[in-house]
Amino acid sequence: MISTVDHSRTPLLDAVYQQGLAKHHRYYMPGHKGGKASPGNFLQAMGHQATRLDLPELPNLDQLFAPEGVIQEAQNLAADAMGAEQSFFLVNGSSCGLMAALMSVCATNEMVIVPRNCHQSIVHGLILSGARPIWIQPPIDHNSGLATCITPEQLQQALIQYPETKAVIAVSPTYEGICGEVGKLAAIAHQHDIPLIVDEAHGAHFTFHNHLPQTAIEQGADVVVQSWHKVLGAMSQASVLNMQGDRINPRKIKQALTILQSSSPNYLLLASLDATRSQMMNQGKEMIDHSLAIAAQLRENISTLSSIKVLNPRLNQEIDPLRLTLLLHQSPLSGYELDERLSEEFGIIAELPKNQSLTFVLGQGNSKNETDTLFAALKTIDQQYPKLKSMSKIEELSQTHAAAILSRISPREAFYSDSKQTLRDSAIGHISKNVVCPYPPGIPLLFPGEVITEKAIKELEKLEKQGCQIIGSEGNLLETLALPR
Repeated sequence: MISTVDHSRTPLLDAVYQQGLAKHHRYYMPGHKGGKASPGNFLQAMGHQATRLDLPELPNLDQLFAPEGVIQEAQNLAADAMGAEQSFFLVNGSSCGLMAALMSVCATNEMVIVPRNCHQSIVHGLILSGARPIWIQPPIDHNSGLATCITPEQLQQALIQYPETKAVIAVSPTYEGICGEVGKLAAIAHQHDIPLIVDEAHGAHFTFHNHLPQTAIEQGADVVVQSWHKVLGAMSQASVLNMQGDRINPRKIKQALTILQSSSPNYLLLASLDATRSQMMNQGKEMIDHSLAIAAQLRENISTLSSIKVLNPRLNQEIDPLRLTLLLHQSPLSGYELDERLSEEFGIIAELPKNQSLTFVLGQGNSKNETDTLFAALKTIDQQYPKLKSMSKIEELSQTHAAAILSRISPREAFYSDSKQTLRDSAIGHISKNVVCPYPPGIPLLFPGEVITEKAIKELEKLEKQGCQIIGSEGNLLETLALPR
Protein backbone atom coordinates (compact mmCIF):
# COMPACT_ATOMS: atom_id res chain seq x y z
CA MET A 1 0.00 0.00 0.00
CA ILE A 2 1.41 3.38 -1.04
CA SER A 3 0.38 6.44 0.95
CA THR A 4 0.78 10.06 -0.14
CA VAL A 5 0.35 11.31 3.44
CA ASP A 6 3.34 12.61 5.39
CA HIS A 7 3.73 9.96 8.09
CA SER A 8 6.79 11.56 9.62
CA ARG A 9 4.38 13.76 11.57
CA THR A 10 3.42 12.83 15.15
CA PRO A 11 0.89 15.52 16.14
CA LEU A 12 -0.32 13.90 19.35
CA LEU A 13 3.12 12.89 20.60
CA ASP A 14 4.43 16.40 19.88
CA ALA A 15 1.57 18.05 21.75
CA VAL A 16 1.98 15.83 24.81
CA TYR A 17 5.74 16.37 24.87
CA GLN A 18 5.49 20.14 24.53
CA GLN A 19 2.77 20.47 27.18
CA GLY A 20 4.49 18.12 29.62
CA LEU A 21 7.85 19.91 29.49
CA ALA A 22 6.46 23.45 29.36
CA LYS A 23 6.94 25.43 32.57
CA HIS A 24 3.55 25.97 34.17
CA HIS A 25 1.69 25.62 37.48
CA ARG A 26 -0.30 22.38 37.66
CA TYR A 27 -3.65 23.05 39.30
CA TYR A 28 -5.18 20.03 37.62
CA MET A 29 -5.12 16.25 37.95
CA PRO A 30 -3.34 13.84 38.31
CA GLY A 31 -2.43 14.39 41.91
CA HIS A 32 1.26 13.61 41.54
CA LYS A 33 1.59 17.05 39.83
CA GLY A 34 4.07 16.01 37.18
CA GLY A 35 5.95 13.76 39.59
CA LYS A 36 6.42 16.27 42.42
CA ALA A 37 4.21 14.20 44.71
CA SER A 38 5.14 10.77 43.31
CA PRO A 39 6.68 8.16 45.64
CA GLY A 40 10.46 8.46 45.55
CA ASN A 41 11.04 4.78 44.82
CA PHE A 42 8.58 4.97 41.91
CA LEU A 43 10.44 7.93 40.40
CA GLN A 44 13.75 6.15 40.90
CA ALA A 45 12.42 3.08 39.09
CA MET A 46 10.48 4.82 36.31
CA GLY A 47 12.21 8.14 35.82
CA HIS A 48 10.78 11.63 36.09
CA GLN A 49 9.99 12.12 32.40
CA ALA A 50 7.03 9.74 32.37
CA THR A 51 5.30 11.55 35.23
CA ARG A 52 5.80 14.94 33.58
CA LEU A 53 4.10 13.59 30.44
CA ASP A 54 1.27 11.91 32.36
CA LEU A 55 -1.35 14.50 31.46
CA PRO A 56 -5.16 14.76 31.42
CA GLU A 57 -7.41 16.05 28.65
CA LEU A 58 -6.12 19.62 28.59
CA PRO A 59 -7.50 22.04 25.95
CA ASN A 60 -4.52 21.72 23.58
CA LEU A 61 -4.42 17.93 23.95
CA ASP A 62 -7.92 17.29 22.53
CA GLN A 63 -10.65 14.95 23.85
CA LEU A 64 -10.56 11.21 23.15
CA PHE A 65 -14.35 10.88 23.00
CA ALA A 66 -15.03 14.02 20.94
CA PRO A 67 -11.74 14.62 19.10
CA GLU A 68 -11.32 17.69 16.91
CA GLY A 69 -7.60 18.44 17.28
CA VAL A 70 -4.42 16.41 17.68
CA ILE A 71 -6.14 13.15 18.62
CA GLN A 72 -8.37 13.32 15.54
CA GLU A 73 -5.35 14.15 13.39
CA ALA A 74 -3.45 11.18 14.83
CA GLN A 75 -6.44 8.87 14.29
CA ASN A 76 -6.75 10.03 10.69
CA LEU A 77 -3.08 9.23 10.13
CA ALA A 78 -3.62 5.80 11.67
CA ALA A 79 -6.59 5.16 9.36
CA ASP A 80 -4.47 6.08 6.35
CA ALA A 81 -1.70 3.76 7.53
CA MET A 82 -4.06 0.83 8.07
CA GLY A 83 -6.13 1.36 4.91
CA ALA A 84 -9.28 2.00 6.95
CA GLU A 85 -11.97 4.65 6.57
CA GLN A 86 -11.84 5.44 10.29
CA SER A 87 -9.61 4.46 13.20
CA PHE A 88 -10.30 4.86 16.91
CA PHE A 89 -7.57 4.82 19.56
CA LEU A 90 -8.15 2.46 22.47
CA VAL A 91 -6.56 2.78 25.92
CA ASN A 92 -8.33 -0.24 27.45
CA GLY A 93 -6.80 -2.75 25.07
CA SER A 94 -8.38 -4.66 22.19
CA SER A 95 -10.89 -6.00 24.69
CA CYS A 96 -12.87 -2.76 24.81
CA GLY A 97 -12.77 -2.49 21.00
CA LEU A 98 -14.27 -5.95 20.55
CA MET A 99 -16.92 -5.27 23.19
CA ALA A 100 -17.79 -1.95 21.52
CA ALA A 101 -18.14 -3.65 18.15
CA LEU A 102 -20.59 -6.18 19.58
CA MET A 103 -22.59 -3.49 21.39
CA SER A 104 -22.90 -1.55 18.13
CA VAL A 105 -24.42 -4.38 16.09
CA CYS A 106 -26.44 -6.57 18.46
CA ALA A 107 -29.29 -5.96 20.89
CA THR A 108 -30.88 -8.23 23.47
CA ASN A 109 -31.39 -11.81 22.20
CA GLU A 110 -30.22 -10.97 18.68
CA MET A 111 -27.90 -13.64 17.29
CA VAL A 112 -24.21 -13.39 16.45
CA ILE A 113 -21.87 -16.10 15.16
CA VAL A 114 -18.87 -16.59 17.47
CA PRO A 115 -15.92 -19.03 17.24
CA ARG A 116 -15.26 -21.05 20.38
CA ASN A 117 -11.60 -20.01 20.39
CA CYS A 118 -12.53 -16.36 20.94
CA HIS A 119 -10.97 -14.26 23.67
CA GLN A 120 -13.04 -13.85 26.83
CA SER A 121 -13.60 -10.16 25.99
CA ILE A 122 -16.04 -11.34 23.30
CA VAL A 123 -18.06 -13.05 26.03
CA HIS A 124 -18.03 -9.84 28.05
CA GLY A 125 -19.34 -8.04 24.97
CA LEU A 126 -22.14 -10.59 24.69
CA ILE A 127 -23.07 -9.97 28.33
CA LEU A 128 -23.12 -6.21 27.80
CA SER A 129 -25.08 -6.32 24.55
CA GLY A 130 -27.46 -9.12 25.53
CA ALA A 131 -26.77 -10.90 22.25
CA ARG A 132 -27.16 -14.65 21.97
CA PRO A 133 -24.14 -16.47 20.50
CA ILE A 134 -24.19 -19.15 17.84
CA TRP A 135 -21.06 -21.10 18.72
CA ILE A 136 -18.84 -22.58 16.01
CA GLN A 137 -15.96 -24.89 16.88
CA PRO A 138 -13.11 -24.00 14.49
CA PRO A 139 -11.33 -26.96 12.88
CA ILE A 140 -8.40 -28.46 14.76
CA ASP A 141 -5.12 -28.78 12.88
CA HIS A 142 -4.51 -32.48 13.37
CA ASN A 143 -0.76 -32.11 12.85
CA SER A 144 -0.44 -29.78 15.82
CA GLY A 145 -3.64 -30.13 17.84
CA LEU A 146 -4.19 -26.35 17.63
CA ALA A 147 -7.45 -24.60 16.83
CA THR A 148 -7.47 -22.74 13.51
CA CYS A 149 -10.09 -20.27 12.22
CA ILE A 150 -13.70 -20.81 11.27
CA THR A 151 -14.02 -21.80 7.63
CA PRO A 152 -16.19 -20.31 4.87
CA GLU A 153 -18.07 -23.63 4.73
CA GLN A 154 -18.85 -23.45 8.45
CA LEU A 155 -20.04 -19.86 8.14
CA GLN A 156 -22.23 -20.58 5.12
CA GLN A 157 -23.83 -23.53 6.89
CA ALA A 158 -24.44 -21.51 10.07
CA LEU A 159 -26.09 -18.65 8.17
CA ILE A 160 -28.39 -21.07 6.40
CA GLN A 161 -29.27 -22.59 9.75
CA TYR A 162 -29.69 -19.19 11.48
CA PRO A 163 -30.63 -16.62 8.79
CA GLU A 164 -31.62 -14.03 11.42
CA THR A 165 -27.95 -13.64 12.48
CA LYS A 166 -26.92 -9.99 12.92
CA ALA A 167 -23.10 -10.25 12.74
CA VAL A 168 -20.13 -12.60 12.47
CA ILE A 169 -17.03 -12.67 14.69
CA ALA A 170 -13.77 -14.17 13.41
CA VAL A 171 -10.35 -14.57 15.05
CA SER A 172 -7.47 -14.19 12.61
CA PRO A 173 -4.64 -14.70 13.30
CA THR A 174 -4.94 -17.04 16.26
CA TYR A 175 -2.57 -16.78 19.22
CA GLU A 176 -0.21 -19.13 17.34
CA GLY A 177 -0.38 -17.00 14.19
CA ILE A 178 -2.71 -19.21 12.14
CA CYS A 179 -4.69 -17.04 9.69
CA GLY A 180 -8.16 -17.64 8.33
CA GLU A 181 -9.75 -17.02 4.93
CA VAL A 182 -11.02 -13.62 5.97
CA GLY A 183 -11.81 -12.47 2.42
CA LYS A 184 -14.16 -15.39 1.86
CA LEU A 185 -15.75 -14.93 5.29
CA ALA A 186 -16.35 -11.25 4.52
CA ALA A 187 -17.89 -12.08 1.14
CA ILE A 188 -20.30 -14.60 2.69
CA ALA A 189 -21.28 -12.24 5.51
CA HIS A 190 -21.87 -9.42 3.04
CA GLN A 191 -24.04 -11.66 0.84
CA HIS A 192 -26.33 -11.81 3.88
CA ASP A 193 -25.90 -8.05 4.42
CA ILE A 194 -24.32 -8.47 7.85
CA PRO A 195 -20.94 -7.23 9.09
CA LEU A 196 -17.78 -9.20 9.76
CA ILE A 197 -15.89 -8.22 12.92
CA VAL A 198 -12.34 -9.55 13.11
CA ASP A 199 -10.23 -9.94 16.22
CA GLU A 200 -6.85 -9.19 14.65
CA ALA A 201 -5.19 -8.43 17.98
CA HIS A 202 -2.05 -10.36 16.99
CA GLY A 203 -1.82 -9.08 13.41
CA ALA A 204 -1.24 -5.32 13.56
CA HIS A 205 2.13 -5.70 11.79
CA PHE A 206 0.64 -7.32 8.67
CA THR A 207 0.05 -3.92 7.08
CA PHE A 208 3.70 -3.03 6.97
CA HIS A 209 5.29 -5.79 4.87
CA ASN A 210 4.19 -7.64 1.73
CA HIS A 211 5.71 -10.92 2.94
CA LEU A 212 3.26 -11.04 5.82
CA PRO A 213 -0.37 -12.23 5.53
CA GLN A 214 -2.92 -9.83 4.10
CA THR A 215 -4.77 -7.71 6.66
CA ALA A 216 -8.43 -8.21 7.53
CA ILE A 217 -9.23 -4.65 6.38
CA GLU A 218 -7.65 -5.37 2.99
CA GLN A 219 -9.80 -8.51 2.75
CA GLY A 220 -13.04 -6.61 3.33
CA ALA A 221 -13.80 -6.95 7.05
CA ASP A 222 -16.06 -4.22 8.45
CA VAL A 223 -14.44 -3.77 11.87
CA VAL A 224 -10.93 -4.92 12.76
CA VAL A 225 -9.48 -4.61 16.26
CA GLN A 226 -5.70 -4.68 16.71
CA SER A 227 -3.39 -4.70 19.72
CA TRP A 228 -0.53 -2.42 18.68
CA HIS A 229 1.21 -3.22 21.95
CA LYS A 230 1.34 -6.98 21.22
CA VAL A 231 3.47 -6.90 18.07
CA LEU A 232 4.40 -3.26 17.47
CA GLY A 233 6.12 -0.68 19.65
CA ALA A 234 3.15 0.81 21.50
CA MET A 235 2.73 0.57 25.26
CA SER A 236 0.64 -2.11 26.94
CA GLN A 237 -3.13 -1.59 26.50
CA ALA A 238 -2.61 0.70 23.48
CA SER A 239 -4.81 -0.66 20.69
CA VAL A 240 -6.76 0.50 17.63
CA LEU A 241 -10.21 -0.19 16.17
CA ASN A 242 -10.32 0.18 12.37
CA MET A 243 -13.54 0.23 10.36
CA GLN A 244 -14.85 0.64 6.83
CA GLY A 245 -18.14 0.43 4.96
CA ASP A 246 -21.65 1.29 6.14
CA ARG A 247 -22.81 -1.94 7.78
CA ILE A 248 -21.83 -0.65 11.22
CA ASN A 249 -22.72 2.87 12.34
CA PRO A 250 -19.56 4.68 13.56
CA ARG A 251 -21.69 6.76 15.93
CA LYS A 252 -22.68 3.57 17.75
CA ILE A 253 -19.02 2.56 17.96
CA LYS A 254 -18.19 5.95 19.49
CA GLN A 255 -21.05 5.68 22.00
CA ALA A 256 -19.97 2.21 23.06
CA LEU A 257 -16.34 3.28 23.44
CA THR A 258 -17.44 6.18 25.63
CA ILE A 259 -19.11 3.66 27.94
CA LEU A 260 -16.25 1.17 27.95
CA GLN A 261 -13.13 3.33 28.09
CA SER A 262 -11.78 5.30 31.01
CA SER A 263 -12.94 8.91 31.22
CA SER A 264 -9.30 9.69 32.13
CA PRO A 265 -7.44 8.21 29.16
CA ASN A 266 -3.69 7.83 29.58
CA TYR A 267 -1.92 10.15 27.15
CA LEU A 268 1.29 8.12 27.34
CA LEU A 269 -0.64 5.25 25.73
CA LEU A 270 -2.25 7.53 23.13
CA ALA A 271 1.09 9.15 22.25
CA SER A 272 2.70 5.72 21.88
CA LEU A 273 0.11 4.85 19.20
CA ASP A 274 0.91 8.03 17.28
CA ALA A 275 4.65 7.42 17.48
CA THR A 276 4.31 3.73 16.53
CA ARG A 277 2.29 4.53 13.40
CA SER A 278 4.97 6.98 12.25
CA GLN A 279 7.77 4.53 13.03
CA MET A 280 6.18 1.66 11.11
CA MET A 281 5.20 3.75 8.09
CA ASN A 282 8.74 5.11 7.76
CA GLN A 283 10.92 2.25 9.01
CA GLY A 284 8.58 -0.72 9.28
CA LYS A 285 9.61 -2.56 6.13
CA GLU A 286 13.30 -2.49 7.01
CA MET A 287 12.59 -3.49 10.62
CA ILE A 288 10.39 -6.40 9.54
CA ASP A 289 12.94 -7.44 6.89
CA HIS A 290 15.42 -7.96 9.71
CA SER A 291 12.87 -9.80 11.88
CA LEU A 292 11.86 -12.10 9.00
CA ALA A 293 15.49 -12.96 8.25
CA ILE A 294 16.37 -13.98 11.80
CA ALA A 295 13.03 -15.80 12.20
CA ALA A 296 13.69 -17.82 9.04
CA GLN A 297 17.16 -18.75 10.24
CA LEU A 298 15.80 -19.76 13.65
CA ARG A 299 13.17 -22.00 12.04
CA GLU A 300 15.80 -23.61 9.84
CA ASN A 301 18.03 -24.27 12.85
CA ILE A 302 15.20 -25.77 14.92
CA SER A 303 14.31 -28.09 12.02
CA THR A 304 17.57 -29.96 12.76
CA LEU A 305 16.43 -30.92 16.27
CA SER A 306 15.21 -34.39 17.05
CA SER A 307 12.19 -34.07 19.34
CA ILE A 308 11.25 -30.39 18.99
CA LYS A 309 9.45 -29.33 15.80
CA VAL A 310 8.01 -26.08 14.45
CA LEU A 311 4.46 -25.27 13.37
CA ASN A 312 4.53 -24.61 9.63
CA PRO A 313 1.69 -23.70 7.25
CA ARG A 314 -0.38 -26.46 5.65
CA LEU A 315 -2.37 -26.50 2.43
CA ASN A 316 -4.57 -23.38 2.07
CA GLN A 317 -3.25 -22.03 5.37
CA GLU A 318 -1.11 -19.01 6.22
CA ILE A 319 0.91 -18.60 9.40
CA ASP A 320 2.51 -15.41 10.64
CA PRO A 321 6.26 -16.05 10.17
CA LEU A 322 6.99 -13.89 13.22
CA ARG A 323 5.01 -16.20 15.51
CA LEU A 324 7.13 -19.25 16.42
CA THR A 325 5.25 -22.23 17.84
CA LEU A 326 7.22 -25.28 18.92
CA LEU A 327 5.43 -28.64 18.68
CA LEU A 328 6.34 -31.18 21.36
CA HIS A 329 4.39 -34.27 20.33
CA GLN A 330 7.67 -36.19 19.89
CA SER A 331 9.21 -34.79 23.08
CA PRO A 332 8.78 -36.17 26.60
CA LEU A 333 8.46 -32.57 27.79
CA SER A 334 5.19 -30.66 27.88
CA GLY A 335 5.03 -27.01 26.85
CA TYR A 336 4.79 -26.06 30.53
CA GLU A 337 7.91 -28.07 31.41
CA LEU A 338 9.92 -26.69 28.50
CA ASP A 339 8.78 -23.17 29.35
CA GLU A 340 9.92 -23.60 32.95
CA ARG A 341 13.33 -24.96 31.94
CA LEU A 342 13.97 -22.17 29.44
CA SER A 343 13.05 -19.57 32.02
CA GLU A 344 14.92 -20.98 35.02
CA GLU A 345 18.07 -22.27 33.26
CA PHE A 346 18.52 -19.84 30.36
CA GLY A 347 16.58 -16.69 31.23
CA ILE A 348 14.33 -17.14 28.18
CA ILE A 349 10.66 -16.33 28.72
CA ALA A 350 8.15 -17.51 26.11
CA GLU A 351 4.69 -16.10 25.41
CA LEU A 352 2.32 -19.08 25.63
CA PRO A 353 2.87 -22.61 26.97
CA LYS A 354 0.33 -25.35 26.28
CA ASN A 355 0.43 -29.08 26.87
CA GLN A 356 2.13 -29.97 23.60
CA SER A 357 3.30 -26.60 22.28
CA LEU A 358 5.20 -23.47 23.26
CA THR A 359 4.74 -20.17 21.41
CA PHE A 360 7.20 -17.27 21.08
CA VAL A 361 6.53 -13.77 19.72
CA LEU A 362 9.36 -12.66 17.43
CA GLY A 363 9.53 -9.00 16.56
CA GLN A 364 11.49 -5.89 15.78
CA GLY A 365 12.99 -5.81 19.27
CA ASN A 366 14.56 -9.26 19.02
CA SER A 367 18.18 -9.55 17.81
CA LYS A 368 20.00 -12.41 16.09
CA ASN A 369 22.06 -12.88 19.24
CA GLU A 370 18.84 -13.52 21.14
CA THR A 371 17.50 -16.03 18.63
CA ASP A 372 20.89 -17.77 18.55
CA THR A 373 20.69 -18.02 22.35
CA LEU A 374 17.18 -19.49 22.08
CA PHE A 375 18.31 -22.11 19.56
CA ALA A 376 21.36 -23.03 21.67
CA ALA A 377 19.10 -23.55 24.69
CA LEU A 378 16.64 -25.68 22.70
CA LYS A 379 19.49 -27.73 21.25
CA THR A 380 20.90 -28.36 24.72
CA ILE A 381 17.53 -29.54 26.00
CA ASP A 382 16.77 -31.56 22.87
CA GLN A 383 20.01 -33.52 23.20
CA GLN A 384 19.03 -34.59 26.71
CA TYR A 385 15.95 -36.50 25.54
CA PRO A 386 15.47 -39.23 22.95
CA LYS A 387 12.89 -38.67 20.25
CA LEU A 388 9.71 -40.59 20.90
CA LYS A 389 9.20 -43.39 18.38
CA SER A 390 5.87 -42.12 17.11
CA MET A 391 3.84 -38.96 17.18
CA SER A 392 1.57 -38.67 20.20
CA LYS A 393 -2.02 -39.13 19.15
CA ILE A 394 -3.79 -35.80 18.81
CA GLU A 395 -7.36 -36.05 19.95
CA GLU A 396 -9.82 -35.17 17.22
CA LEU A 397 -11.76 -32.36 18.82
CA SER A 398 -13.96 -31.28 15.94
CA GLN A 399 -14.80 -31.71 12.30
CA THR A 400 -14.48 -28.97 9.68
CA HIS A 401 -18.24 -28.96 9.21
CA ALA A 402 -19.20 -29.24 12.89
CA ALA A 403 -22.69 -27.88 13.40
CA ALA A 404 -23.20 -24.40 14.79
CA ILE A 405 -24.86 -24.47 18.23
CA LEU A 406 -27.11 -21.73 19.56
CA SER A 407 -26.44 -20.93 23.22
CA ARG A 408 -29.23 -22.27 25.48
CA ILE A 409 -29.70 -18.80 27.00
CA SER A 410 -27.84 -15.54 26.40
CA PRO A 411 -24.66 -14.87 28.41
CA ARG A 412 -26.38 -11.75 29.75
CA GLU A 413 -29.33 -13.78 31.06
CA ALA A 414 -26.92 -16.25 32.65
CA PHE A 415 -24.90 -13.43 34.20
CA TYR A 416 -27.95 -11.88 35.88
CA SER A 417 -29.62 -15.14 36.94
CA ASP A 418 -29.54 -16.57 40.45
CA SER A 419 -27.07 -19.44 40.70
CA LYS A 420 -25.70 -22.01 43.07
CA GLN A 421 -22.31 -23.60 43.60
CA THR A 422 -22.19 -27.15 42.29
CA LEU A 423 -19.49 -29.82 42.44
CA ARG A 424 -17.96 -30.25 39.00
CA ASP A 425 -19.18 -33.80 38.44
CA SER A 426 -22.69 -32.79 39.51
CA ALA A 427 -22.62 -29.72 37.23
CA ILE A 428 -22.89 -31.82 34.06
CA GLY A 429 -26.21 -31.02 32.38
CA HIS A 430 -26.56 -27.65 34.15
CA ILE A 431 -25.95 -24.22 32.58
CA SER A 432 -22.70 -22.42 33.26
CA LYS A 433 -23.11 -19.10 35.08
CA ASN A 434 -19.58 -17.78 34.41
CA VAL A 435 -16.79 -17.76 31.91
CA VAL A 436 -14.49 -20.63 32.92
CA CYS A 437 -11.17 -19.78 31.38
CA PRO A 438 -7.70 -21.39 31.58
CA TYR A 439 -4.71 -19.02 31.76
CA PRO A 440 -2.79 -19.16 29.58
CA PRO A 441 -4.10 -18.51 26.94
CA GLY A 442 -7.29 -16.71 28.04
CA ILE A 443 -9.58 -18.63 25.67
CA PRO A 444 -12.70 -19.82 27.56
CA LEU A 445 -13.54 -23.48 28.03
CA LEU A 446 -17.06 -22.81 29.28
CA PHE A 447 -19.25 -19.87 28.36
CA PRO A 448 -22.14 -18.31 30.33
CA GLY A 449 -25.43 -19.69 29.06
CA GLU A 450 -24.21 -22.99 27.65
CA VAL A 451 -24.84 -26.50 28.95
CA ILE A 452 -21.91 -28.05 30.85
CA THR A 453 -20.83 -31.35 29.30
CA GLU A 454 -18.79 -34.25 30.67
CA LYS A 455 -16.21 -33.55 27.97
CA ALA A 456 -15.77 -29.97 29.20
CA ILE A 457 -15.29 -31.10 32.81
CA LYS A 458 -12.64 -33.64 31.78
CA GLU A 459 -10.82 -31.01 29.73
CA LEU A 460 -10.97 -28.59 32.66
CA GLU A 461 -9.41 -31.13 35.00
CA LYS A 462 -6.73 -32.06 32.47
CA LEU A 463 -5.71 -28.42 31.99
CA GLU A 464 -5.60 -27.91 35.74
CA LYS A 465 -3.23 -30.86 36.15
CA GLN A 466 -1.00 -29.36 33.43
CA GLY A 467 -0.55 -26.22 35.50
CA CYS A 468 -3.13 -23.86 33.99
CA GLN A 469 -4.68 -21.32 36.30
CA ILE A 470 -8.46 -21.59 35.97
CA ILE A 471 -10.48 -18.39 36.19
CA GLY A 472 -14.18 -18.75 37.02
CA SER A 473 -13.93 -21.99 38.99
CA GLU A 474 -13.52 -22.04 42.77
CA GLY A 475 -11.59 -25.20 43.43
CA ASN A 476 -13.90 -28.11 42.62
CA LEU A 477 -16.98 -25.87 42.45
CA LEU A 478 -18.74 -24.21 39.50
CA GLU A 479 -21.45 -21.56 39.51
CA THR A 480 -24.41 -23.15 37.71
CA LEU A 481 -28.01 -22.53 36.73
CA ALA A 482 -30.70 -25.17 36.41
CA LEU A 483 -31.74 -26.02 32.87
CA PRO A 484 -34.90 -24.10 31.91
CA ARG A 485 -37.87 -26.29 31.12
